[in-house]
Amino acid sequence: MNRRNVWRGIATVAGLAVLPQLPLYIERTMTRSILVGRGGDRIDWGYRITSLRAFIGDFHYMRSEESPLLFAVVNAALLVLWTGLFVFVVDRAIARALR
Repeated sequence: MNRRNVWRGIATVAGLAVLPQLPLYIERTMTRSILVGRGGDRIDWGYRITSLRAFIGDFHYMRSEESPLLFAVVNAALLVLWTGLFVFVVDRAIARALR
């Protein structure tokens, strides 16, 4: 077995363990403000950057207007992208160190 393949495997496991804890993921938010007087209320939609752990924790409370399934798929794709980028950087660093 090639030594670099072992390092790639270790980097993949490390990336999948560490990267969900970092704030690299998108969550759609809704803020409802009650206006004083006869104004009623106001709903503002926005986005925030959060960790995957916080996103999954809030997933239960999301409404269908917030597109939770869409953002779950986007965040899963981001996890794969970030992990691939992490493995690529580690692989390049190891290749340079072994020269």
